[in-house]
Amino acid sequence: TILHSRYINLHNLLGNTLSPEQFVAVVQNRILVDVQGQDLLFQIFTGNILQEQTEHESPFLEFIQRVCACSISSSDDGVKVSDDINALSLVEGEGVEEEVNSCITEDDSMMKPGCGGFGIRNFLTLFLSIELSKSMADASRAKANNDHRGHALAQKAVQIFTEQLNESNPILTDIANAMYAEGLAQKELDDYYKEDERHEIILMQLGNAVSDAAKAKQGGNERLMECSTKYKILMRELRQRNAA
Repeated sequence: TILHSRYINLHNLLGNTLSPEQFVAVVQNRILVDVQGQDLLFQIFTGNILQEQTEHESPFLEFIQRVCACSISSSDDGVKVSDDINALSLVEGEGVEEEVNSCITEDDSMMKPGCGGFGIRNFLTLFLSIELSKSMADASRAKANNDHRGHALAQKAVQIFTEQLNESNPILTDIANAMYAEGLAQKELDDYYKEDERHEIILMQLGNAVSDAAKAKQGGNERLMECSTKYKILMRELRQRNAA
């Protein structure tokens, strides 16, 4: 059994779409995970390749996998949800065996076109994770060198980046959910405009849904800006203290 508190950000994002073992596999394999509508997106990077010297720049490979929340078809060769959602277990070389009862809908639905790329949520999380890892490495080096002041400053940086991750994650989730809701509402509005008979009340309701989602997205962006500014100031003050 995993402690819920250790995976609170991941759980708030994904809900119960993954089993406890899959949550652990995501973390152990350092897989970035995001949500696109009702689907899951997994992203993983390799180490540098084609690199003769460690100081030389070199490329790396990036893999993105989209796992559909539900893919039920009336045809005999339709893909069952358990076949798809458990694809993550293949990371550890295991077979797809367990049943997953996380199907959100039993109706076939049109998949939105697109490559399923990662948005602001994972870019910011990736950036903060890199900075957090650097600060943890700085703290370890300072401790090994008996640099008590350097160790204290690095530990403070770890604390700041950790707090920023924890505070920004739910805001990013709200922004992503608002963007998804806005897209759905806009599609419903566009589709309704194609109907032969249109009612003003329904048009107004659909328009309000688009507007409400857009306002929620804008509000999230403003909260994220406030959060980023707050921690930017804290890091600037810490660097000034380090330079003193």
